[in-house]
Amino acid sequence: TMGYVYLDHEMYEEAKELFLKALELDTENEAYTAGLYLIAVSKTDDLSKPGYESYIDLAIKQVEDADYAYAYNKKAEVYRGLGKYEEALKYAELSVTCKRERATCFVEYHDGWCEMGHIYREMGEYDKARECYEKALEIFGHHQQYIDLINECKTK
Repeated sequence: TMGYVYLDHEMYEEAKELFLKALELDTENEAYTAGLYLIAVSKTDDLSKPGYESYIDLAIKQVEDADYAYAYNKKAEVYRGLGKYEEALKYAELSVTCKRERATCFVEYHDGWCEMGHIYREMGEYDKARECYEKALEIFGHHQQYIDLINECKTK
């Protein structure tokens, strides 16, 4: 969780370190951490360098059977980390169009809208990113990160 906080605050080196530790601790590879690790690495290093192949393979393997909102969102994170934005958008869109899951208290999947916003933001499409963050905020209610991202997009 702290790695995610670092990622949200653009503290990529710290995020990489914690996600790497999480990957080491997750011996069953069940926590979907590899995609988040790829995102952090992509902000500080070149993923095509030797040594990252196994993490890329693991990230793709972890999400290959995605068939519900959370898993589609994790698949979108993997492809965003790899810089494959069109593929990432496809899965983020699937995450927000899935039928409501039993374990959620929201009618729609705000995390999917946020992920879609992140993808558009990285693509430099700030108006589309802002719209996605606004939708996430509408679903979630008050969320300071969404508010900050909306304001950032307005200034771009």
